[in-house]
Amino acid sequence: MKSKKIYYVEKITQILLNSATGNLKVEEIVEQLGVSKKTLYNHFDSKMHLVESVIDYHLMHKIGEIRANLSSEPDPISSLIMVGNVIKKTYNDVNFLIEQSGLSAKKDALLQVYLKHLDNLVEIAQFLFKKGTSLFIFESDLNTLLASQMYLSGLSITTRSNCLLKPSFETQQQQNNVIYYLLKGYCTPIGLKKLREWVDIRVPSSNIHIQLPITASL
Repeated sequence: MKSKKIYYVEKITQILLNSATGNLKVEEIVEQLGVSKKTLYNHFDSKMHLVESVIDYHLMHKIGEIRANLSSEPDPISSLIMVGNVIKKTYNDVNFLIEQSGLSAKKDALLQVYLKHLDNLVEIAQFLFKKGTSLFIFESDLNTLLASQMYLSGLSITTRSNCLLKPSFETQQQQNNVIYYLLKGYCTPIGLKKLREWVDIRVPSSNIHIQLPITASL
């Protein structure tokens, strides 16, 4: 039977994700839950603890979703692409949850919850890279742990507000381009063919613009 705490966490997660306004106060949350503030605080020490629990639950749910979907993906490359797409969406959700809760000033502390789950993501990625080497999709001498860490780090960088890819890194096409270059170097010719089948990296000709660097005159 589901505990009351998990029940509240699930409901609060949906309240925050679906809210049209930010900086929700605890009073607004309990009003939507239909319980008293005292009842809620029987399960959470503080608003910070509540939001940490919400983020933790959301991340566990998404990692479970990734694991459940692995069996439906036809090969390790498509699985890694799926992982990349879910991670980007999940990280954006986490940032949104923090903003909606009104705890943006404590964002760095709350993101530690995200870091706590990285080992699970590395484990999944390493499993896929190992499977890829056995299928000759990735190079046989690939350091799968390092490749997993670098792949996840590359995806993580693109989610940061100061990333050089922003604000242009908005569409699925642009996400595909990033994933393509994160995986390309690990691929065998067989793997590269599969990667090109899964990832459309076409760049519209209107977006191609070459500008020579400015050099100082002598």
